[in-house]
Amino acid sequence: MTTLLKSLSTPIVWILLLLVVSIFLLRKRRNQLLARVGWYSLVAGTAILLLLSLDPVSDTLVYLLEKQYSPPSQETISGVDVVVILGGGVLPSGGLRAVAEPSEATYSRVVNGVEYFGRSGAQYLIVSGGAGPSGGETNAEVMKRLAIKLGVPADRMLMEPCASTTWEHPEQVAKLIDEPRDTVVIGIVTSALHMKRSIMAFERYFSRVVALPSGYLYDPIRWEIGSFIPSAEALSTSSAMFHELIGLGWYHLKALLTNTP
Repeated sequence: MTTLLKSLSTPIVWILLLLVVSIFLLRKRRNQLLARVGWYSLVAGTAILLLLSLDPVSDTLVYLLEKQYSPPSQETISGVDVVVILGGGVLPSGGLRAVAEPSEATYSRVVNGVEYFGRSGAQYLIVSGGAGPSGGETNAEVMKRLAIKLGVPADRMLMEPCASTTWEHPEQVAKLIDEPRDTVVIGIVTSALHMKRSIMAFERYFSRVVALPSGYLYDPIRWEIGSFIPSAEALSTSSAMFHELIGLGWYHLKALLTNTP
């Protein structure tokens, strides 16, 4: 079910479905109703592809979620007891890649997470995330290696190498924390766009959760000619936004169907 939702949360899938439907229906020229539906599908698919590929549209979409999590104050950071960095994927070893590397999102989370950890009063840093679909090194292992290179002592870090989804992170992290769940302050480091869903998942297990965002995608909108030329980067940003919205809806449904521990 989760795999299916991930596939359907990508706008390019909707666009391709609309275009395939349009090609099929436009061949039914004798049936004016079906031909008209096919024409509408063609226009809709093209319009969605165009709009989501424009910088002003993609920036506006991600702003709706990211604006809720501005950079925290030093006072907020200082009050954190445990910093948790959530994995955002790894590039597995193999082929021309000698060792597994953090993805762009994971790299940003670790760099920012290490900075937050240094500015906080946290006892230790937890890196959380299992292996990707192809196996190999876990997110936690790759993140720990990078964090050590950035100066975090190995004896102040804990690894959680099992969680494969955002929903699973807090359940696995809770096994590593001895402090009472209603008093310990958990600082969550993840991409700003992904923060709302992460906070929602962690608040099922912990009473005091603090957002420590990283990797903002939003850029101030520039009204210039280049902003209205479709780009793959803008489409990727728009797709990330819809992935989060569908994920949030799915998590709300799961929360209704399951009991909070």
